[in-house]
Amino acid sequence: MAMDATAMMNVPDISRQRFTGKVTRFHAERGWGFIDLNGTDIMVHVNDCKPEDVELFTGGQPRPGDIVSFEVEPRKDNPGHMQAKRVMGGTDERCCNTKGKGQAAPAQGTGRHFGVIKAFNTKGLGWVQCMDGSTAWIELADCIGSRPVTGDRVQFDLQPCEVKPGKMQAVNVTGGTAPMDLKDAVLGKDMAKAKAAAPAPVLQLKRNANGHLVGCVCAACRQSGMSDIPVMTTTAAQNSVIEPPASNAALPGPNAGIALPSMMHEAPMAGMIKQRMSGSNRSSPYSGGMGSMGRLY
Repeated sequence: MAMDATAMMNVPDISRQRFTGKVTRFHAERGWGFIDLNGTDIMVHVNDCKPEDVELFTGGQPRPGDIVSFEVEPRKDNPGHMQAKRVMGGTDERCCNTKGKGQAAPAQGTGRHFGVIKAFNTKGLGWVQCMDGSTAWIELADCIGSRPVTGDRVQFDLQPCEVKPGKMQAVNVTGGTAPMDLKDAVLGKDMAKAKAAAPAPVLQLKRNANGHLVGCVCAACRQSGMSDIPVMTTTAAQNSVIEPPASNAALPGPNAGIALPSMMHEAPMAGMIKQRMSGSNRSSPYSGGMGSMGRLY
């Protein structure tokens, strides 16, 4: 029984009002059906149903017998009839995510853990419910032999998840009941390539209480006693002289007997300090110190 426009005119403004009804019919593959609202058939389409997992776009499809809540609007192609909008409460998985279910022979598993697929979408991403009640991330690239769908019992190993920090990820997954076709194989390879090409995590260097790198010898770190690298004074650096032998006679090999250049008689680092100081008359609190990266100022 359809509610025509005349009957709806006798009803108070129904815009944004929510109703509750029972799903009487729903064709999963075609994606539409009807909800009974006090004896009136209200059409419902899967595109107007809120997914159970909004991020993955899984679940939330009505099935016969579900009690759902919804709003109603006149149908665009037939304003004399009403259609359900913003439907919530569907308990079935979306047909697009379950195609091929039960048509594959799962591979023999070797994983240490068991669980049930909580959600798995057409992009090859989802969640698996572990035996201890926790959830783990799952990707098609980590599935072997077949493709899982919602409700499948699978076997897998666990490792820390890179894309979901704080979560575990299922790998070496077996037990999916949908066949792994060529499109799925390509998608899985693309996922694996993207994961391999992902940038390495940024190295987090240790810092002291002042926020400086460990070993910093700035005035603040020296005053607070946080510097663990001895400070070389300018005078000590200028007076540090390397006294190499006059020749390489004491050295074995073909270089024996060759005189060393005279410039080697002065410490290279001391020469750099002299050049730095002669080129600038600035007074700096860092002059003569050794920085956190091992450079002399």
